[in-house]
This record gives sequence, structure tokens and C-alpha cells, in this order.
Amino acid sequence: MKFQKSIREKLENTVSLEYPRDRLQIIVASDGSTDRTDEIVKGFPSEKVSLLRVEGRVGKTEVQNQAVQVAKGEIIVFSDATT
Repeated sequence: MKFQKSIREKLENTVSLEYPRDRLQIIVASDGSTDRTDEIVKGFPSEKVSLLRVEGRVGKTEVQNQAVQVAKGEIIVFSDATT
């Protein structure tokens, strides 16, 4: 459950970046999480943060591919909660 413990800190760090707010979209892609990750993301107080929940434990690559489909920007950066 390391991700669950790190997700709030990661989101706080990411939204505090010096980057134009109108160009920042944060998508947390959840591969059927069974911990509190989804709950933490849904309750995060920023309109820039959204949750993409993918059911079926389809794997990291498929979840990333689905996140790319909903992303609106020209540049996409992937990061894990603990990096």
C-alpha cells in the first residue's frame, strides 16, 4: 500500500510546480486499486487533478494508454507516486 501513502504528497508536490496552470492536467490512472488511492484522489482539492479508474487489472501499459486517450496536452509525462 506504498502508493496509497505517497499519492497525496505526490499530488501536493505536482500542483505546486511552477508551470502555467492552464497547461497542467494531472490524471491519476488507477488500475483497479483496492486501497484508498481512488478516495484520496477524488477528495484532492484541485480542479487540475482527475481520476481515471480502469477496471480489470489490465496492467500498467494499458492503463497508461487509456490515460493518453483522455489527456488534452501536447506533452505527456508519466510518473509514479514515489518518484
